[in-house]
Amino acid sequence: MTSDEAEKAIRFLCNQWAAEQSRQSPTEDHGDYSEFRSWLAKNGHEKYLQFESPIGAEREAETWFDQEMYQTSLRLK
Repeated sequence: MTSDEAEKAIRFLCNQWAAEQSRQSPTEDHGDYSEFRSWLAKNGHEKYLQFESPIGAEREAETWFDQEMYQTSLRLK
């Protein structure tokens, strides 16, 4: 999988995860990357963390997560 493909999938899944979290507990705090990472594993999406990255796939995915959660927080305000 390419980094671009993984990024698109991770960003999409971040928003899907955030939507599920807000339904269960409506709060501006959408959790942290470790909770999202557990959700990925539970739902069989770990394949999206298997790509080449100069900083490491996990770290890059966490950066995308942080960016998406910031954007989600702005949209909710």
